[in-house]
Amino acid sequence: MAFNRSSVGIDIGAHSVKVVQLQITDKGAFVQNALYFDRDDLEARGVTLEDRPALVAFLKAQMAELRIPTKNVILGISGEDSILRYTSITPVPPWRLKIIMGYEVSEVAERVGETLASDFTTLNVRRDKDDEQVVLVALSKEAPLQEFLKELEDAGILVDCCVPTPLTLSSAWDAFGEKVDPDQPEDDLAVIIDIGHTNLSCSVILNDNLVFARSIKFGGQTLTESIANDLGIDPAKAEQLKIKKGTVNPAQAAPGTESLVNSVRAGATQIQSMIQASVRVCKTQTGVALPNLSRVILTGGATRLNGLASFLERSLKVPVELFKPQGLSAPGQLPGKAGETFAHYPGDFTCALGLAVSGVRESDISVRIIPEAYQKKRDFRERTLFLYIAAGLLILSLILSGIDGGFSQSKAKHQKKKLVDTQKSLNLKKSEMENFAIENGEIRERVNRILREVEITSFQTFIMNYFSSSLRPEIRLSRMRLDIQDNDDGTDFEYRMVADCIADNADQSALQLISELQDRLAADNRVSRVEIENSRPESTIYKFELVIEPAFLGYQG
Repeated sequence: MAFNRSSVGIDIGAHSVKVVQLQITDKGAFVQNALYFDRDDLEARGVTLEDRPALVAFLKAQMAELRIPTKNVILGISGEDSILRYTSITPVPPWRLKIIMGYEVSEVAERVGETLASDFTTLNVRRDKDDEQVVLVALSKEAPLQEFLKELEDAGILVDCCVPTPLTLSSAWDAFGEKVDPDQPEDDLAVIIDIGHTNLSCSVILNDNLVFARSIKFGGQTLTESIANDLGIDPAKAEQLKIKKGTVNPAQAAPGTESLVNSVRAGATQIQSMIQASVRVCKTQTGVALPNLSRVILTGGATRLNGLASFLERSLKVPVELFKPQGLSAPGQLPGKAGETFAHYPGDFTCALGLAVSGVRESDISVRIIPEAYQKKRDFRERTLFLYIAAGLLILSLILSGIDGGFSQSKAKHQKKKLVDTQKSLNLKKSEMENFAIENGEIRERVNRILREVEITSFQTFIMNYFSSSLRPEIRLSRMRLDIQDNDDGTDFEYRMVADCIADNADQSALQLISELQDRLAADNRVSRVEIENSRPESTIYKFELVIEPAFLGYQG
């Protein structure tokens, strides 16, 4: 049987809007249709990126004109509107991981002070020197995202899920990137950089597996502002100079544009530093051992800057090239600017392609963010549609039964009996559902109590392991105890570990050793506060108490 799936990705950026309808069949992958409008194109049509209701109404009209589906689309979330976090955890069953990640999200939400929409996925990498797995958690503020989705829905565009922009790069690469030979002995570390108008998104790929992704406040607008400041001109003129005469290579510069070249080269140097910094941050946040950088792939409109690829290649000493999707074609003529861009700069569609890929093929990396209220509304709408259909069938059945009853009273009585029996069955199922809800609530309470106990045990184990493996020989642990204090109403409690220690002060270095121990413990993300209490010298030693508080939220029920 022929295989045929289609999906639509919508990438609304700070400078342009891109839509891709991707079709995957047993014959290959095709861009079935696409749209591309930059800020100038939109303003020429009386639309601005800032006026979102007008923008999405215009977008809906354009999609309808080209018969691009507007239901179950995949929407991109910019780096400014999303958060990507990484946590390491011992492998646990999926249900347990979901509970732990729920706790992680609630902790971040409390710090941010807003409700967060979220999803998570386990990365297909291992941390160095341990058996822990790396979990990527994607978050977005629920209120503004919900507002944006409602604006799209009001215009007739229904979103299936949202994906942060940095993760769309890895999805596009997974589907259309140029892979290395899996049998080659050397590891392949590739960094994909998408430079848009205001943000730089980055994905670090190790042996074709995503290791790390992030977004940085830097883009083509940053270069334009730098040129405007350096040359003392307005941003509009600086943008024109950047496009027409901007180059990173002094040998290609037009006479009298030395200051322009210097500004552009400074921006290119910043990009180089961000690539190197992303690899360093990846090692720090994930704990994954990385080989030397193998190659860099550039996407996004700002990467068209003349000489940028060759500059980065010389400075990083690795191959640098623009992203060219492999195994992807457009069988028909794409309309307007979309056709011209796809023919010459297909990498400009990388994020939109990555979004569409999320809707047509399974991937090891699957993060789908949707606000809870929006999901409930969608579920209700789908259930309501089903109920309308069921009600219509029931009414039709009753009408037919009524007509038939005019000819046979016995059949009407039989139909009535069936309806009564159906009502009894529904009431019984309703009662069973309510009982299940009660049982689920009791199970949830038991699970929460277990989690609370595990939380304490986990922190105790961490502290004991830390002291047994990382304590300096000049410091000796004499006693360790758990201090638990109930709150005022007795509904919750706080706990901390108290360590009685002795430090050798023969060489007058005890206070420094104690301070170093305090700093090391406080730097661990599982510890919120470390205090030194009852510190006192005795002969050639220092006795002190180390009070260690966990970086966990109290039990929320």
